[in-house]
This record gives sequence, C-alpha cells and structure tokens, in this order.
Amino acid sequence: MRRCERSCRSRRRPRTPARRLQQHYGLDREAVEFFDIHEMADAEHSDVGDNIVVRHARDAAMQDRVRDALQHSLDAWWQFFDGIRAAI
Repeated sequence: MRRCERSCRSRRRPRTPARRLQQHYGLDREAVEFFDIHEMADAEHSDVGDNIVVRHARDAAMQDRVRDALQHSLDAWWQFFDGIRAAI
C-alpha cells in the first residue's frame, strides 16, 4: 500500500492507481472515482505511517509485527482488486 501511495506523489510516475485500473481493466472515470479521492487524501497523510513505524518499531519483534501487518494489508488490497476484476 505504501508503494501505491508513494507512486501517487511521485512526479516521475504520473500514472496513478486509478489510471492503471482504467488502462488495465477498461474502467471509466466514474468507476475509479473512489481511487481519485483516495489519492488526494494520500498526498496529505502518506508520511504518517512511516513516522509511526520509525518512532515505535525499534526492536526486531515489533518490526516483524509491522511486516506481518503490512502483508495482511496488502493481501486485503489484492483481494479487493480481484473483486473489481471479477465484477467487470
């Protein structure tokens, strides 16, 4: 998710997740409106998670918990995208 959020901010990578969904799945602008709105919000808060991890995940056990949580989150996002694909 962090990579997804960061790609929205990068000037070198102007193709946001919404544009990628349109390109790869043929969705129209209205169908990806959620992602356009989400991308705007990400620009405002995308560094918050990094700062929390740096501040609190100081030992190996906590860093392992962060990695596990991140993997769980990524799995959920991919399941979400698979649902979009199945629906179109």
